[in-house]
Amino acid sequence: MTATAPRPAARGAGSGDVSRPEAAVHVAPLRRAHLAVILGGLVLVAAVVLHFVATGPLWLDESLSVEIARRPLSGMFTALRHDGSPPLYYLLLHGWIALFGDSTVAVRTLSSVLSLFALPLAWVVGKEVGGRRLAGPMLLVTATTPWALRYATETRMYSLVLVEVLAGIVLLLRARRDPSWPRLLGVTVITAALAYTHYWTFYLLLPVAGWLLWRRQWRLIGAMAAAIVPFAPWLPSFVYQMRYTGTPWAAPADFGIFRTTLMQWGGPGQIGSLLALLMIPLALLGCCALRRPAAGESLGLRPLGVPGVRALAAFAVAPLLVDVVLGSVLHSGYALRYTAVCLPFYLLLLARGLSVLPGDRLRNGTLGVVLVAGLLGGLDTATTSRTQAGEIASALAAAARPGDVVAYCPDQLAPAVHRALAPGLGLRELPYADPAGPALVNWVDYSKRVHALPPATFAQQALTAAGGGHAVWLVTQGGYRVYGNRCSQVEDVLSGSRGAPAIVVGSDGGIFERATLARFPGSD
Repeated sequence: MTATAPRPAARGAGSGDVSRPEAAVHVAPLRRAHLAVILGGLVLVAAVVLHFVATGPLWLDESLSVEIARRPLSGMFTALRHDGSPPLYYLLLHGWIALFGDSTVAVRTLSSVLSLFALPLAWVVGKEVGGRRLAGPMLLVTATTPWALRYATETRMYSLVLVEVLAGIVLLLRARRDPSWPRLLGVTVITAALAYTHYWTFYLLLPVAGWLLWRRQWRLIGAMAAAIVPFAPWLPSFVYQMRYTGTPWAAPADFGIFRTTLMQWGGPGQIGSLLALLMIPLALLGCCALRRPAAGESLGLRPLGVPGVRALAAFAVAPLLVDVVLGSVLHSGYALRYTAVCLPFYLLLLARGLSVLPGDRLRNGTLGVVLVAGLLGGLDTATTSRTQAGEIASALAAAARPGDVVAYCPDQLAPAVHRALAPGLGLRELPYADPAGPALVNWVDYSKRVHALPPATFAQQALTAAGGGHAVWLVTQGGYRVYGNRCSQVEDVLSGSRGAPAIVVGSDGGIFERATLARFPGSD
């Protein structure tokens, strides 16, 4: 017999060997998918951590929020009437303070927790609009956008507005498909909630109602209109606020609002500017791309995009346009934080632009750049102090004596410093044009009251309160609307009486709410 060498078994025949090209083709995408999920999870974890890492004391608006919300309900509603805000967020903060106290960490955590609800809602919104392919990018860009991270760490209502708008998108889309009474009731509730949270939401509700009217969605129009019933108890306060408060600290917007908003949505500094310049063309791509191209197919574009995307683009800019048109009439100013009402639509366009990019490498690489830049911008925003109030309060605690006078010009600097001051220092605080005290700013007829008080009179009030033996400490900063050069005139009068001041704390241009602390010494 002739010995025959055993033949090796056919490689890969039922052996599970993955060395074949066919197996590699199937395994590589699987591994890439697993890697994408892991990296996406790490991004989400990092973003969630950034929701809770704000540093520094509360600035003006945060201090006002806490001071209003900590009061008994009757006093809270009176303070809101003079502040110019609706009550929903303050009611939530009132209950939160009752449970957890009013420390800086505690009151900021409410916004951090609220902002976490935006993440699953962003996923659902993306899925409703474009399926799972859009849901992932929408979730990730919402979690990492510097704007959202900023207001997730601030004691204000803007994270709540973001959550409500995202929930409203879901409810509106589902009710449009199936206008059952529970879904229509949901539209009514979310419309009322938006109106009770911030008045800029009317700048979104009006265009949405107009679009539904154009589309002849009568049931949805009725559901939105029904929100007037739960809003009715607040109408007298709303009318009073519209007549007497407004936003005297900010000028009405012009058409430059569009460029300003798009650039500032990218976040602060150079990274923010670069991110904005990347986000803008991606959002435009999200407007114009018909769909994701198939393998080997060129990217299909249409100048106005597909019908559903046109509505998203319209709602991303409509509130800004309404503000330009009505701002002067309603005495309404512009601030980036108000754009919580239109940011979700912009993020949807951005996410869609990312999702339709051709090729996995280009798509994932671009998404990675957007997410990393967002996290870096969010880290900078969250960890940079927003006010010099803590520095000023520490300087006063170290050098001021009981009986010294702390004068504030403008009085908008008073609430943050007052909150940061240690109790029991025995200082007399004197805000410009607001005899009620330093804890709040009364916005009712604010411009009239400021203009009615001459700077020399205010300076003399401070000198009289200090007497000859106590120092006058002036907390001041130029550039505030309404005041003009009033604060420099106050400083001139004090200098004429007490001599040149010692600058104890200098204004830091890198801080959002900056200020100078000047000491005018007494006679001893």
